[in-house]
Amino acid sequence: LIPLGEVASRVDEVPTDRPIYVICRSGRRSMTGARALAAAGRQAISVSGGTLGWISAGLPVSARLHGAGSGSR
Repeated sequence: LIPLGEVASRVDEVPTDRPIYVICRSGRRSMTGARALAAAGRQAISVSGGTLGWISAGLPVSARLHGAGSGSR
């Protein structure tokens, strides 16, 4: 998880060997982030509609962060 304001300074943490899906609440910030990553040579895709659109489409959600173990908060 990289906040939008840190994308430029942390771009080296983003993999180059696969597409990266960027998501935010409504899709606006993820579009900005995806553009910044694309400018840095990453294959970045903004999730259309963000998390709200994802949920509205009935797609699955999880409260657990990717890579977070059980009880790690």
